[in-house]
Amino acid sequence: AMAWRVVDARHALKRALDLGATEYRGADKTLDVPAVIGIGGSLLYFVDTYSTKGSPYGKEFDWLGEVDPNPKGVGFYYLDHLTHNVMRGNMDTWYKFYSRTFNFREIRFFNIEGKLTGLHSRALTSPCGKIRIPINESADDKSQIAEYLEQYKGEGIQHIAVATDDIYGSTEAIAARGLEFMPGPPDTYYDKSRARVKGHQEPIDRLKKHGILIDGEGVVDGGTTRILLQIFSKTVVGPIFFEFIQRKGDDGFGEGNFKALFESIEEDQIQRGVLKAS
Repeated sequence: AMAWRVVDARHALKRALDLGATEYRGADKTLDVPAVIGIGGSLLYFVDTYSTKGSPYGKEFDWLGEVDPNPKGVGFYYLDHLTHNVMRGNMDTWYKFYSRTFNFREIRFFNIEGKLTGLHSRALTSPCGKIRIPINESADDKSQIAEYLEQYKGEGIQHIAVATDDIYGSTEAIAARGLEFMPGPPDTYYDKSRARVKGHQEPIDRLKKHGILIDGEGVVDGGTTRILLQIFSKTVVGPIFFEFIQRKGDDGFGEGNFKALFESIEEDQIQRGVLKAS
């Protein structure tokens, strides 16, 4: 499920229903928060940003005495995007749902081909620009998207992207806590990075250490920086994984890295016996 902060949750629900969304009224709904049915039957909640009733979570949950209610983080401070995987043929259906119901617009379209498999993706953003939802569908029946749909038993969120202002420090911190990352690209990827990302001065040795990827135009227009740094965890919640991202003037999704990432996940699939190397 996802939850969006809105000015008026009941009004947001009514507007969504007027535009064709379906309200969720299941008996297992524990929070008194309006919700509509989203991708794969998952729920999309509307939560009042400024509620006189306080947080809906405060009524349902109590802090455990031994748990710190304000734990120290490692530098990730907002959700950058939530990428969804859908069945083949459903990408356009869900694009139309977000476009019609919430006035989302498309900001990117991708066709990605790895060595063995492929996918299509439409990246959407909300009118305020704060909610970004790429929607992926497989180009075949063996890709990582197809594997996800089988393991997850349906459509849903593939990965959760969280942002930091210091990807090196944040990556070191989560690695020290035991999180494992997807296999990094070969050394040639980094050898060619300065030609691909113009004028970047990112430390190659620190990029290589955990497999951080770099993308963007680089340093352009008399010194303007447009660089994106990203790294992906191995699957951690069933087939779901995390992306860790730092934006330096770049608002893309690492398009130049997609093939490298796709092939990295393919390599992971080969190591797990899901794909057979040709």
